[in-house]
Amino acid sequence: MAGELFIVIVEGPCFGRNVLCRALASWGYAYFLAEDEAAAWSAVTAVRGPTVVLADWQVDFMECEKFFLRIRRQQDLGQIHLMGAIPRGAPGAIRQCVRAGADDVVSVPYDLDEVRLRLHTARKLLGLSPGGAVFS
Repeated sequence: MAGELFIVIVEGPCFGRNVLCRALASWGYAYFLAEDEAAAWSAVTAVRGPTVVLADWQVDFMECEKFFLRIRRQQDLGQIHLMGAIPRGAPGAIRQCVRAGADDVVSVPYDLDEVRLRLHTARKLLGLSPGGAVFS
């Protein structure tokens, strides 16, 4: 289903990340796990085609706001859908994330149904076939 969409996950080691990666694989998504800023940037600039960057907004190895702004300034990066993973109820986090160029946000800890729905929507926004029903 998810074959033509690639996901770059920017997040440090944690249980939630492991659960997310297993879920993405079970849904058929190809992904790259970046555990530092250099790896994240390399992945984003190397991928050609529709890509979702799912970044933990509070990851300790980089400033996501600057990273998102850097991606948005790079004209040749094309079809990149930026999704910030923000703590539930964090004051101002949604606004800060969107001002930095995010197309969407998802709450952490991850609700896998929410993540799956947002990826389904990202596929549509990137011009890909949604691949059927979100939940079957």
